[in-house]
Amino acid sequence: MKSLFIIETTEDNQKKEEELTSDSSVENAEYLLGELDDFDDFDEKLEAALSGEMIEKEGVVDNQIIEQLLLEVEKNDLEGFDYFEYKKALKALDKMPMNEVTKYRSAFATASTMGVTLDDLLKSAAFYVSILDAENEKVNTDFEKKITESVGKKEEEIADLKNTIQEKKALIKKLTEEIETHENQITDLKYKVKDAKKELTENQNDFKVSFDYLKSQFTIDIARMKEYLK
Repeated sequence: MKSLFIIETTEDNQKKEEELTSDSSVENAEYLLGELDDFDDFDEKLEAALSGEMIEKEGVVDNQIIEQLLLEVEKNDLEGFDYFEYKKALKALDKMPMNEVTKYRSAFATASTMGVTLDDLLKSAAFYVSILDAENEKVNTDFEKKITESVGKKEEEIADLKNTIQEKKALIKKLTEEIETHENQITDLKYKVKDAKKELTENQNDFKVSFDYLKSQFTIDIARMKEYLK
């Protein structure tokens, strides 16, 4: 089943990803450093950097994600000749000198000899799309939970520490050293929040693009079957 949907990684895709992670990151970093030179206070510099637009990697089709999604689909594979068997028949015709319409009709002719109707193919394809949609909802819920667990608690810590700092600053000078310790903790937590958000958002983007790509394959085939196999 994987061979029907997995795409090859090209040198162009690798090159594009390298450019996004090098030139783009360097350019944005240099811009941020230039902007931060206008601030005198370190806290203001840090706030400006963290409140700026986050540099995120665009989502890409990830074959490992495709495989994971297909594993969920395979767990619910219907018996008999259905959409996937039809897809295999189409795949087998890839090297034949036929146009797309002829391929779809030829594969359907094979299916028809087994008593399979167009309605059977469309229903099975729609069933597998529903499996993908269910997995998409489950994974997105899991992403949100992880973001809340990884980022939410740290943000609460930051808020609590800020309140503590305000209280400490109102006290006498002997508390100055304790206040500086808390400020260092805030700085560290802010960097961790930024890194956690960046990593989780990039993973979520990869999943979304991979999901959209895979679902589009089902959608395209459904549309073509409806058009070509009437």
